[in-house]
Amino acid sequence: MEKYGSIDCAKKIAKKFAQKAEELFLSNTAYLPDTKAKQTIRTGISFVVNRDK
Repeated sequence: MEKYGSIDCAKKIAKKFAQKAEELFLSNTAYLPDTKAKQTIRTGISFVVNRDK
């Protein structure tokens, strides 16, 4: 999979999905106060994609 670039391709796609998820999360929760819980969820979106093995 590494030889043909499948892993890099999947990572790029996952990052695009995470970016869209964060945009949707922010737009759908804009009316809520900026709480610790909201920050944790937002952080979790990028963590899932950017974590190391």
